[in-house]
Formats: sequence, C-alpha cells, structure tokens
Amino acid sequence: MARIFLVANGYFILRRTNERWSASIQRQNFREGTFRLKNISKRRLSEPNSGWEIVLQKLTEQEIFTLPDRFENGGSEPCPDCGGYTIETNRGGEYRFYVYTEPSLESNLRESRQVAKIVNLISDEFNLQDLKTLEALPFE
Repeated sequence: MARIFLVANGYFILRRTNERWSASIQRQNFREGTFRLKNISKRRLSEPNSGWEIVLQKLTEQEIFTLPDRFENGGSEPCPDCGGYTIETNRGGEYRFYVYTEPSLESNLRESRQVAKIVNLISDEFNLQDLKTLEALPFE
C-alpha cells in the first residue's frame, strides 16, 4: 500500500490498495467565530484530470517521496500564525513526514518551490483550488 497525505486546510489523501489508486479529501468545519468543531466532511474524488500514471510520475519528479524536511535545508523557525503544508508518505514500507511553511514565505529554498509545485499539481488535477490559498479553515 502507498499513501500520500497533504495537510493544508483539509486532508488530501492519495492511496493505493490492491493496485488501485483512489483520492479523497477530508475537511474539519468549525462553528463560525469559534474553534469548536462543527463536523468533519469527507468525500471521494474523481480520477485526476491527466490520469493516475501521469500524476504519479509528476509527483515523483517533484520529489514528493524524497524532499527533506525544511529544517534540514535552512528553513526558518516555525511561524505559529503562518500557514503551511504537512506531507506524509508511505511507500514500500518507507514512512516519511515533513513540513513546510507557506512556500511563498521561503521561496529562496528550492524545496519550498518544489512543495508549491506539488500543491499546485494536486490542486489542478483534482480541482481543489482552495488547497493553494491556505486561507483559514472554512466556516459553515
């Protein structure tokens, strides 16, 4: 099994089980004006616009399985009020977890630019434009 989690303002999950790929998005919705959880919504996504093989090839080329954590390459200290992306991968039993602050804040780092490419690819392929914005979690 292989899994990719992208955490921004929701959880994007790309998973392979029994040689079949699937994608889903899970969002935590909060009551307006509070940080109290209202509900969790989850939905399965359609196949990516370019097809599974092309998307997986592009994600691999953009180093989703090999990017170091931002602290390994001179990334700044965490910014408590900044957005960012957490990426977890599990491929062939090799688990990886890494975090990047909003890539535009560290655009001097090649790895931050790679994360931006990964997020843009996922956003475009699965029609999830709000993954790019890193706005506050949606209120309902």
